[in-house]
Amino acid sequence: MAKDSLSKQLFLGVFFILFFIFFMGVFFLVEPYIHETGHIVFGIGDGILKGHINTPTISFWHSLPLLKFIKTPQQVKMPPGEGSLNFSLGGPFFSIIVFFGLSLFGYFISKEKKWFWLFFSILLFEISGNIICGTDNLIGSPL
Repeated sequence: MAKDSLSKQLFLGVFFILFFIFFMGVFFLVEPYIHETGHIVFGIGDGILKGHINTPTISFWHSLPLLKFIKTPQQVKMPPGEGSLNFSLGGPFFSIIVFFGLSLFGYFISKEKKWFWLFFSILLFEISGNIICGTDNLIGSPL
Protein backbone atom coordinates (compact mmCIF):
# COMPACT_ATOMS: atom_id res chain seq x y z
CA MET A 1 0.00 0.00 0.00
CA ALA A 2 2.77 2.46 0.91
CA LYS A 3 4.63 1.67 -2.31
CA ASP A 4 1.53 2.54 -4.38
CA SER A 5 1.16 5.83 -2.52
CA LEU A 6 4.82 6.71 -3.08
CA SER A 7 4.67 5.92 -6.79
CA LYS A 8 1.47 7.98 -7.12
CA GLN A 9 3.13 10.95 -5.39
CA LEU A 10 6.19 10.62 -7.61
CA PHE A 11 4.01 10.50 -10.72
CA LEU A 12 2.06 13.59 -9.60
CA GLY A 13 5.26 15.44 -8.78
CA VAL A 14 6.82 14.69 -12.18
CA PHE A 15 3.52 15.54 -13.91
CA PHE A 16 3.33 18.87 -12.06
CA ILE A 17 6.92 19.78 -12.98
CA LEU A 18 6.39 18.90 -16.65
CA PHE A 19 3.09 20.81 -16.73
CA PHE A 20 4.76 23.85 -15.13
CA ILE A 21 7.58 23.77 -17.71
CA PHE A 22 5.03 23.46 -20.53
CA PHE A 23 2.90 26.29 -19.10
CA MET A 24 5.87 28.63 -18.70
CA GLY A 25 7.02 27.82 -22.24
CA VAL A 26 3.60 28.64 -23.65
CA PHE A 27 3.40 31.77 -21.49
CA PHE A 28 6.75 33.12 -22.70
CA LEU A 29 5.81 32.29 -26.29
CA VAL A 30 2.31 33.80 -26.24
CA GLU A 31 2.60 36.76 -23.84
CA PRO A 32 4.78 38.96 -26.09
CA TYR A 33 2.23 38.63 -28.92
CA ILE A 34 -0.61 39.63 -26.58
CA HIS A 35 1.39 42.52 -25.15
CA GLU A 36 2.49 43.97 -28.49
CA THR A 37 -1.01 43.47 -29.92
CA GLY A 38 -2.21 45.77 -27.13
CA HIS A 39 0.19 48.49 -28.27
CA ILE A 40 -1.07 48.12 -31.84
CA VAL A 41 -4.78 48.10 -30.92
CA PHE A 42 -4.55 51.05 -28.53
CA GLY A 43 -2.25 52.96 -30.91
CA ILE A 44 -4.72 52.59 -33.78
CA GLY A 45 -7.62 53.42 -31.45
CA ASP A 46 -5.84 56.57 -30.29
CA GLY A 47 -5.36 57.64 -33.90
CA ILE A 48 -9.05 57.08 -34.64
CA LEU A 49 -9.96 59.23 -31.63
CA LYS A 50 -7.72 61.97 -33.10
CA GLY A 51 -9.35 61.63 -36.52
CA HIS A 52 -6.79 59.65 -38.51
CA ILE A 53 -5.47 56.12 -38.88
CA ASN A 54 -2.07 55.30 -37.36
CA THR A 55 0.07 52.56 -38.88
CA PRO A 56 2.16 50.96 -36.13
CA THR A 57 4.81 48.43 -37.12
CA ILE A 58 6.72 45.80 -35.19
CA SER A 59 10.23 47.19 -35.28
CA PHE A 60 12.15 44.49 -33.40
CA TRP A 61 11.80 40.72 -33.13
CA HIS A 62 13.50 38.75 -30.35
CA SER A 63 14.68 35.13 -30.56
CA LEU A 64 13.75 32.86 -27.67
CA PRO A 65 16.82 31.86 -25.61
CA LEU A 66 16.61 28.08 -26.08
CA LEU A 67 14.72 28.03 -29.37
CA LYS A 68 16.55 30.56 -31.54
CA PHE A 69 14.37 29.78 -34.57
CA ILE A 70 11.23 31.08 -32.78
CA LYS A 71 10.93 34.85 -32.86
CA THR A 72 8.58 36.93 -30.72
CA PRO A 73 7.74 40.62 -31.14
CA GLN A 74 9.68 42.88 -28.83
CA GLN A 75 8.86 46.44 -29.86
CA VAL A 76 6.10 48.28 -31.72
CA LYS A 77 6.93 51.55 -33.40
CA MET A 78 4.49 54.34 -34.15
CA PRO A 79 5.02 57.03 -36.81
CA PRO A 80 6.99 60.00 -35.43
CA GLY A 81 4.87 62.26 -33.26
CA GLU A 82 2.04 59.73 -32.92
CA GLY A 83 2.97 58.16 -29.58
CA SER A 84 0.53 58.66 -26.72
CA LEU A 85 -0.41 57.45 -23.27
CA ASN A 86 -2.92 55.07 -24.89
CA PHE A 87 -0.17 53.58 -27.04
CA SER A 88 2.37 53.38 -24.18
CA LEU A 89 0.04 51.68 -21.71
CA GLY A 90 -1.89 49.69 -24.33
CA GLY A 91 0.41 46.65 -24.12
CA PRO A 92 0.27 46.19 -20.34
CA PHE A 93 -3.43 47.04 -20.19
CA PHE A 94 -4.35 44.60 -22.97
CA SER A 95 -2.25 41.82 -21.39
CA ILE A 96 -3.93 42.38 -18.04
CA ILE A 97 -7.39 42.25 -19.65
CA VAL A 98 -6.62 39.05 -21.61
CA PHE A 99 -5.12 37.21 -18.64
CA PHE A 100 -7.95 38.38 -16.36
CA GLY A 101 -10.36 36.87 -18.90
CA LEU A 102 -8.38 33.62 -18.94
CA SER A 103 -8.42 33.56 -15.13
CA LEU A 104 -12.19 34.05 -15.06
CA PHE A 105 -12.66 31.35 -17.70
CA GLY A 106 -10.53 28.91 -15.70
CA TYR A 107 -12.38 29.78 -12.51
CA PHE A 108 -15.83 29.31 -14.03
CA ILE A 109 -14.87 25.92 -15.46
CA SER A 110 -13.10 24.52 -12.39
CA LYS A 111 -14.39 26.70 -9.49
CA GLU A 112 -10.80 26.79 -8.22
CA LYS A 113 -9.73 30.18 -6.83
CA LYS A 114 -6.13 29.33 -7.73
CA TRP A 115 -6.83 30.61 -11.25
CA PHE A 116 -6.65 34.16 -9.95
CA TRP A 117 -2.93 33.66 -9.28
CA LEU A 118 -2.55 33.75 -13.08
CA PHE A 119 -4.13 37.20 -13.10
CA PHE A 120 -2.11 38.47 -10.13
CA SER A 121 1.15 37.18 -11.60
CA ILE A 122 0.58 38.91 -14.95
CA LEU A 123 -0.53 42.07 -13.12
CA LEU A 124 2.70 42.09 -11.12
CA PHE A 125 4.76 41.25 -14.22
CA GLU A 126 3.22 44.01 -16.33
CA ILE A 127 3.40 46.70 -13.66
CA SER A 128 6.90 45.94 -12.41
CA GLY A 129 8.49 44.58 -15.59
CA ASN A 130 7.01 46.87 -18.21
CA ILE A 131 5.72 50.06 -16.59
CA ILE A 132 8.18 50.65 -13.73
CA CYS A 133 11.34 48.88 -14.96
CA GLY A 134 10.56 48.87 -18.69
CA THR A 135 9.69 51.39 -21.36
CA ASP A 136 5.88 51.25 -21.29
CA ASN A 137 5.41 54.53 -19.46
CA LEU A 138 5.29 58.27 -20.17
CA ILE A 139 9.04 58.83 -20.30
CA GLY A 140 9.93 55.76 -22.39
CA SER A 141 12.59 54.50 -20.00
CA PRO A 142 12.66 52.83 -16.57
CA LEU A 143 11.17 55.03 -13.84
